Amino acid sequence: MVRKAVSDFLPDIPPGPVSADQIVAEMLEAVIQGRLRAGTSVHDESIARHLQISRTPVREAFLRLRALGVIETAASRYTRVSLVPPEHTAAAYDVWIWLFRMLAREVVSTADDELIAVMNRHSAQYFECLRDGRYDEMAAANFQFFADPVSRTSNRVLADQIRNVVYILRLGDSQLPEHVDLDLIGRAHTTLMQAFSGRDAALADRACDLLAGLAIPGGGAEFAEDADEQMVTELLNGTHPGPREPHSSSIPDLPERSSV
Repeated sequence: MVRKAVSDFLPDIPPGPVSADQIVAEMLEAVIQGRLRAGTSVHDESIARHLQISRTPVREAFLRLRALGVIETAASRYTRVSLVPPEHTAAAYDVWIWLFRMLAREVVSTADDELIAVMNRHSAQYFECLRDGRYDEMAAANFQFFADPVSRTSNRVLADQIRNVVYILRLGDSQLPEHVDLDLIGRAHTTLMQAFSGRDAALADRACDLLAGLAIPGGGAEFAEDADEQMVTELLNGTHPGPREPHSSSIPDLPERSSV
């Protein structure tokens, strides 16, 4: 079990009145930025003491994070950031591809210069960190790049479901036995930038086709396309049951490595 000081993953919340919404938002941001990793032990009492608040909003935040699959608990044993095995990461990635393709088709034709500039900055950070071997920073830049268009969709359900899947991907990424194909991701960056710069939906589809070809190490066989479509439809309609209760006691701790 990984232990970490609360100040390491909640640095931006000053002591004082704090809501469960704030705690959830900051912990999710810590996941995306790589400050809060899979397997990290978290305690409501420690967080409450650090923020100088009661445990009530922290417990509420934990309930929400558990519903998202971001934390998991075992009574009288632990509360920790979820361990996501490769096969669950592969399943989440299949869903993300479908969701992101829908997003790209909607947003690409109305992309403005501000969005393109932000995406270009995060893409440049990805390539710079890849060249320098700074893999944790590279991973954060990569997730930010694909998150940039999410704020531009008019479909709030789609935006929420993309964000929810991404948290699981970010945690699962650090548990993979080896890196994914970083060059393929780079080609997808370049193609997607060309698509958004040219407001070209067909080219955005080609970028998504590239991403769909990314193999998740240790992920096993891919799901059938009709199963993915059904899952996405359920997510968007609000009829999908959500993350299953994790059986973490049966998941072995994989060797820690820099995330992608």
